[in-house]
Amino acid sequence: TIFEPLIASLLILIPTGSYSKMVKISSLLNSTSDYAIRWANNKRQVFLSCWNIPLYLLISCSDLELMTKILQNLNSLNWCDNINDGSAKIQLQENWNTFSEITSFLENIGSHIFKELNHRSYLFALQTFKEVMPSKSYWKRSKIDNKGSEYIQECVKNILESGMTTLSHLSCKYQVIAGTAIMEGFSKAWLDYIWNEKIKFSHSGGMQLCKDIDYIINWLNQYSITPEIKQKILTVDHIRKLIAVSQILG
Repeated sequence: TIFEPLIASLLILIPTGSYSKMVKISSLLNSTSDYAIRWANNKRQVFLSCWNIPLYLLISCSDLELMTKILQNLNSLNWCDNINDGSAKIQLQENWNTFSEITSFLENIGSHIFKELNHRSYLFALQTFKEVMPSKSYWKRSKIDNKGSEYIQECVKNILESGMTTLSHLSCKYQVIAGTAIMEGFSKAWLDYIWNEKIKFSHSGGMQLCKDIDYIINWLNQYSITPEIKQKILTVDHIRKLIAVSQILG
């Protein structure tokens, strides 16, 4: 993150100098951190809106995570200890409270990332299914494509691939958050599209849906993430519902 050197240097300076200097530095630390978060949030939304998931995750799960660790070092700093100046101590305490709120927001950024990715994944996937899903007659034919339908291959390429290929560069915590958010939004959109369009399946059509789900499972298994994380991604609520529906139909 471009703010890391500045914030780190300010953290070093806080315990030193005169009371007035400490107040000014702590105020600068707050304003710098606040600006960094607003800048990062703006960039995240830009990348998310155009489904540039690698850059979205780089800022959300890498830069902001690093910034969080830097700011958490404040827990070991005693801003107000050994300060006899009453007004300076009050101002430092106010700055500390403000900074605690900033740090708390960053510590809980994972929930914001999940909600954003899940919602955007759903909208993007639903639109994509509307564009590439075959006609209703496709699901009544007797032929089965064991490799997975062309539409699901295109959906995986356009929606899932950009997110899942980035997971191996993230910490395990964010691999789970990002992976499950994207897959949950994607599978919910898939199921909603089938329901909203009132698609009726023959036995072969149900088997085809099974093959299409298998395609996603096999595709995900090629990535270098742990089996435990893959299992969490593939057991999100709506992928389990899809599997159950396909088993009933097929």
